[in-house]
Amino acid sequence: MTTSAVNQIEQSITSEKHSPSLDILDRYATACGKTLRIAFV
Repeated sequence: MTTSAVNQIEQSITSEKHSPSLDILDRYATACGKTLRIAFV
């Protein structure tokens, strides 16, 4: 994932105009060396 792609994801999250898909969030987490975990409590 390129720096510009990460920047686009961050902008879409902060703008609240578009919600990224779970796939995009998972790829973002992987690019950051993290694991996406979603829990309903």
